[in-house]
Amino acid sequence: MKKLSFLLVNVFILCACLLMESCSSEKENSPIPDSGTSSSVTAVDMGVSVKWADKNVGATRPDVYGGYYAWGEIWKKSEYSWFTYDFSNDKDGYEFWKYNTKESYGYIDSLIVLEEQDDVASQLLGKKWRIPTTEEWQELIDNCSWEWGKLNNIYGMFVTASNGNSIFLPAAGHKYDGMRYYSEGSYCDYWSSTLNSDYPREAVGMRNGYVRTDYRYNGFSIRAVCK
Repeated sequence: MKKLSFLLVNVFILCACLLMESCSSEKENSPIPDSGTSSSVTAVDMGVSVKWADKNVGATRPDVYGGYYAWGEIWKKSEYSWFTYDFSNDKDGYEFWKYNTKESYGYIDSLIVLEEQDDVASQLLGKKWRIPTTEEWQELIDNCSWEWGKLNNIYGMFVTASNGNSIFLPAAGHKYDGMRYYSEGSYCDYWSSTLNSDYPREAVGMRNGYVRTDYRYNGFSIRAVCK
């Protein structure tokens, strides 16, 4: 009887430990809700084909970083890696179930621009808002002046249009491999809505006034646009 009681106690302890471990893991990688609303964002006419939001998605002011988002995901996370990336079927990011143009990377759907349900700007700010395309970032770069500076002691880029309007892009850097920041205060890293169709592990973004590509799992800032 003592042996049976001892066995039952051990089984109970083991089950409790497994349950706690499961809950801890789920909590660690679970989505973190955001609170951005369309009423808190102002559309700024920068003299180009779309109007640009005055602050980042998830930010309360232009000098606040806001949320970090992996490309195509609509939530903040506690870990940014291939292992937690929604559209990857493996932990190394070599097989995708959506947004893929190459047979060597899994199922081909030929989607190269984020759909509305995968656009965090549309989901958090309202349907009139969305993440800019590569072309729209390039249009802003080509038609505005870009100057490095500070707003309320936060480093970033002042983008000024020929009509005198301006926006500030804080240099939030980006997040990867857990909660680590990369070059916070030095790089303005922002996603576009466009996939790198030649290498679908990457999407197109903008850094400090230049269009470039990076791995889709990285947590970048988002600046929205509207018509």
